[in-house]
Order: sequence, then structure tokens, then C-alpha cells
Amino acid sequence: MAANLFMLSEITCQNRGVHRCYKFSNSGVLVELLNKSFDGKNPNYKGHLASSSWTLCVGAGISFSLVPTWYDLTRNVVNDAFGWNCTSSEFDNIADATKWSLDSLLQGASNQLEITGSGKDAFYDLLEKHLYSDLMNQMGSSFLKNALAKGLSKPRNLNKDETLALVDFFDTNYSDSTLNQLAEVLSKAHDKDRLPLSIINFNADTLLHMLVEIKHIARNNNGGSWNQPAAQFVKSFRGVETSSRNVVPIHHCHGAISPKGSKGKKTNDSRQNLVFRESEYLEIAGNASTWAQTLCLYHAQNSKFLIIGHSLSDPNIRKWLAWSHQNNLKELSQLMPNQTGSNPAVSPRHIWIHLKPSDPKQQELMEISLLHIGVRICWINTWTDVESTLNNLLAL
Repeated sequence: MAANLFMLSEITCQNRGVHRCYKFSNSGVLVELLNKSFDGKNPNYKGHLASSSWTLCVGAGISFSLVPTWYDLTRNVVNDAFGWNCTSSEFDNIADATKWSLDSLLQGASNQLEITGSGKDAFYDLLEKHLYSDLMNQMGSSFLKNALAKGLSKPRNLNKDETLALVDFFDTNYSDSTLNQLAEVLSKAHDKDRLPLSIINFNADTLLHMLVEIKHIARNNNGGSWNQPAAQFVKSFRGVETSSRNVVPIHHCHGAISPKGSKGKKTNDSRQNLVFRESEYLEIAGNASTWAQTLCLYHAQNSKFLIIGHSLSDPNIRKWLAWSHQNNLKELSQLMPNQTGSNPAVSPRHIWIHLKPSDPKQQELMEISLLHIGVRICWINTWTDVESTLNNLLAL
């Protein structure tokens, strides 16, 4: 029989509001999986991650309202590639009629650019244009636009006026955004030596790195002089890149794209490694040794994931979490005493922060449906609760 801890049978029940999933191991020991989902502000979980090795895993949700949704980005890129002007409703009709995924429609835009001879970089240029266009338009002045373009590529190249202007813009317009809340938390975590082992970023935008850097620099310059403190974080685009052990890497495991700026200079990004088109998703699904996979597996097996901004619908991410969870359970079974009648309780090690649904049936289904990938849910009532929730989990 294969070395699978849970091969024989499974029982589920509910007791005092805590769902339990019991499974018999190959050795006959009954192991209890506790679905200990919890409220983000529950004082019983204060400091839950404070003394742990943890990894922050972020998705598109953290940049919501700052950059387009994947759906709107797809519509804009398709319109540009084909020379169309489809409204949202018209594009809805096309998407509904084909039943194709958004990565398939983006692949169509890429194919169109290729067969019309637009050049190998045309697709990346369209992504860059539409990824940041809404935010650029909000900037108003050319000074702020140029500062944003520079900061998204290399925030430490910004001067004092540019840095302070960008900090003020985001504090004024996006103070309650998940992105801004994360930047505030990470700054406090640095002061208390509770930073994550790494940040795994599935987003193409580089807003998180820019925001944590400019806030860190501004916070350390309260006097008249202007100096740049040592970096807290560094962008990581490829597996061959290394960073100082005193700096937290932000791994853009699906590639990243930064604006070229007004002078069209080479940017600090990895647009050639972006995962947007169907061909790129198929490559990941069929390759057992991609950087994204090995990166996620390593951190999932050696730290606790704190997942924010993900829908957890990506089959690749769920697959990697499931593999890691199976390995974790196997190792735990080797550490647990093999005694008849013992019922060791095992809580999923990874935490997913998500809005609490109003429907209790949906809540129960969501909680139970994540047990096999080793994830429990930290419920919040609104996305403005992210900062207070992380303050609680990290005891900041």
C-alpha cells in the first residue's frame, strides 16, 4: 500500500461548533483533524504567528481598487489587441458564449498580436499599459506619474519630494486598502523582529514592494536630513537570484511588470516570466520543477502560510498545498505515539484570511472544503479589518 497516511476510512462530525475530521492512518491510529477556523480579532489567537516561521502569500485581492480586476484587464487587452471597443456587457456576452477561461481569452489577444506582426514585446506592453493606467490617471500631475513609474521599478531611486508625495497620495486615497494595511503591518513587524520568512507574491504589479519601501524610508526620516535606511524587502524574480539574509525577499513567482517610464529605460521586472496566457498556465501544470512550484512547496513545508488576497480557486496552488499537507501529516504520524485509543488533534497549519459569509451553510462548506489542503480560515467582517487582524496574530 502506498505511504498515504489517510488511506482506509474517514468520519466527520460536529461538536460544539468545531468541525472534526477523523481518519485512520495505515498503522490504525485515529488522528483528529481540527477545523479550527477563528475570528481574526479573537484574543485567544493573539501572537499565534509571533514566534513562528511564517510566510505571507498574497494574491490579486490585495491590490483591489488600485489595479483592474483580472476580468477588466482581460477585456481591455483584448479590445486593444483586436482594435475593438467592447463594453463590459458586450464582453460578457463573448465570454459567456465561449465558456472559455480568461487566460484563454488573453491567449487569443496574444495570438492576434503575433499574427499581425506587432512584435514579441507587444503583449507585455499592453499588459503594462492597462495594469497601471487607472492608477496613473488618478495621479493627476506629471510629477506624481513619473514618481510612480520610477517607484514601481526602483523605489530607492526616488528623491525626498517624490517619496513623500507618493506616501501622501496612498495615505490620502487608499488608507483602508488591503495593500496599505499590509505595508503598515510589515513596518511594525520589522520593528518587533516578526517579519515573515518570505513573501510569495502571485501578482504582476510591484505595488507592495514600492509601498513598504517608501513608507519605511519616510518613517525613518523625521528630521531635516534625508537618508535611506537599510532595505527591509527586496524583489525576487527568478530562482537563480539571491538576496541578503537580513532582507525579506518578495518572490514574484508568476512574474512581474513595472512601467518603463517616460524615457523607456529598461525596467527592473520579469515580464518574460508572466503567467497570464493559457500557454503559460499549461506549462506550469505540466512541469514538475517550476520555480513557482518548488518555492511554494518549500515554504509550505517549512513555515506557516498566511494567505491574503487569494480566492484559493487556482488548481495549481491547491495542488501544491495538498502535497505539502500530505507530507506534513506523514511526518506528524511518525512523531505521534502509536498507542491504541490515542486521538492526537491536528490543526491545519496554514491560515487563509477571508470575509465571513452571512450564510452559515456557505461558511461550513468553505471550512470543511479546505481541510485536505491544510488550510483553516481566519474570518474577518470587512477588508478594513486586515491590519487589526494581523496585529492580533503577530501581537504587534
